[in-house]
Amino acid sequence: MPLTYILPKEYVQFLETFSELEDREGKMNYWIMKPAAKSRGRGITVVNDIAQICYGEPMVVQRYIKNPLLLNGYKFDLRIYVLVTSVNPLEIFIYKEGFGRFSTQPFTLDPNDKENKYIHLTNVSINKYNLDNYDCDKADRIYGGTKVSLATIKKTFDEELKVDWDTRVWTQIKSVSIKAMVSAQNDMQYNPCAFDLYGFDVIIDEDMKCSLLEINSSPSLSCSTLLDDMIK
Repeated sequence: MPLTYILPKEYVQFLETFSELEDREGKMNYWIMKPAAKSRGRGITVVNDIAQICYGEPMVVQRYIKNPLLLNGYKFDLRIYVLVTSVNPLEIFIYKEGFGRFSTQPFTLDPNDKENKYIHLTNVSINKYNLDNYDCDKADRIYGGTKVSLATIKKTFDEELKVDWDTRVWTQIKSVSIKAMVSAQNDMQYNPCAFDLYGFDVIIDEDMKCSLLEINSSPSLSCSTLLDDMIK
C-alpha cells in the first residue's frame, strides 16, 4: 500500500512525514484525502498544502502515486472482486474478471490542475459525466462509462506493452489480496453461514508494481451509467 494515515488519530505522525517530504518536494508533495464511510468518489481531494488537510472528522490520507502506469496517456486502476466464504479458517476466491477504471483527461502533475478530478480520480461515478473526453471501444461499453474489462486490459499488456499479464501483474494482485485479508482476519466480523464480497482497488506504477489503494465493502455490481443510457 502507499503510505497511509488515519486522521485525526495519526495526525501528529502524518504532520511529521508531510513536513519532511515538503522540504524535499515542495508543491509536488501530493497526497490524496478520502473521507471515511463514503463512496463514488465523494469528498476525495488531492492536496499539497497542510492547510488543506481536514482532521475534524475521520479521514484517510494516502501518499499519492505520482508515477502511475498510463495507457494512451490516461491514469487507470483495477477493480478486483474478492469473495470471502470463510474467515476462520480464511478462504477467499479472486475473480479473474473485473474491470479497469480510467480517468477521462490526460494525466499531468501540473499543480495548476491539481483540483481537476477528471485527471486524478478514476471513479466511474465522477468520470462518466466528462462525456466530451470519453473514448472507449464499443465492445467495452457494456461494462459502463469509463470501465474497461480486465480481458481487454490483459490483451493490451500482452500484445501492445509486451508485458506478461499473468506473471508480472496477476501474480502480484493475488499476493496483495491474500496479504490484505490475512492482515485483517482477526478484526473481521463474520457469520459462518454467510459470505461477503469485496472490491479491491489496485493501481500499477511505471515499474509494474501493484499497490492496494483501498478495499470496498458492498462494491457496486451495476453496469448502468449515464453514457449507457445515452447509447441506448
